[in-house]
Amino acid sequence: MKEVERRVLDFYAERWQQFGYDTRSLGIGSRESQELRFDVLTRIGDLHGASVLDVGCGFGDLHDFLEKRGIPVRYTGLDLQPSFIEEARRRCPDGEFFCADVEAFEPKDPPDYVFISGTFNVKFREDQEAWVFRTLRRLFEKTRCGLAINMLSTYYDPGHFREDMFYCKPERALAEAHAITRWVTLRHDYMPHDFTLYLYRKG
Repeated sequence: MKEVERRVLDFYAERWQQFGYDTRSLGIGSRESQELRFDVLTRIGDLHGASVLDVGCGFGDLHDFLEKRGIPVRYTGLDLQPSFIEEARRRCPDGEFFCADVEAFEPKDPPDYVFISGTFNVKFREDQEAWVFRTLRRLFEKTRCGLAINMLSTYYDPGHFREDMFYCKPERALAEAHAITRWVTLRHDYMPHDFTLYLYRKG
């Protein structure tokens, strides 16, 4: 097992032992902030009947979010932490979940949409920014329609920055997204410390 994978597993295993089924186990401050991010992410397009891949799915909360809003999807969740996947399968028996590294995972069929919510916010790598954009390109290439991702923004009070978290300049992310596809939307209008990118296959 790679050292980075071990650090990721140890970080989330410790939180799982401490908090159990709770957004804090995922490194998320609150259920409200999680659902606000989900609301923004899922505005990428019409998801009714779409196939979606939730990268870093945690407990499968995005599946529950969509179900409660009457948005039927064919849902696949992916996470590296076995405890999260076990809990997700228990809570969302009609979803499909895989415990695997995002770098190695190959979906059986290309999903219509890929969602990435907070997955890359905790800093585990020295080259995290470069790795994030490499991974973004790889995941986008597997989509039929598009990809939505949120990240922590550098446009925030520096006094609140944490050394263990990854912050990205929105304009840097926008430039990288434009290098992947011509059709991109950047949203920085829902939280002071968070932004979302929509990457589309076509306009």
